[in-house]
Amino acid sequence: SEFMEEMEKLNNDDFVLSEWEQRQLDQMVRDNELKYAKEEAIKEGRKEGIKEGQEQNRIEIAQKMLNKGMSLEDISELTGLSKEKIEKIR
Repeated sequence: SEFMEEMEKLNNDDFVLSEWEQRQLDQMVRDNELKYAKEEAIKEGRKEGIKEGQEQNRIEIAQKMLNKGMSLEDISELTGLSKEKIEKIR
């Protein structure tokens, strides 16, 4: 009974209500910021994965070109890989 009376007082106290509302708003903002950060991290991870996949593909193509006896200059020009990188995969 006393507990309920105290709760009723707190529910009618504008200061308590505004503090509670502010905390709720602050939590919503933090939740949204975390959600956005997570989404951005996932997007960045995907971009990085695609970039690494493209690089690996160029390396595999360069290896095949080397096996066909193509020159470093031609392989570099066609794949976009540096001559140094191509020499490393020999």
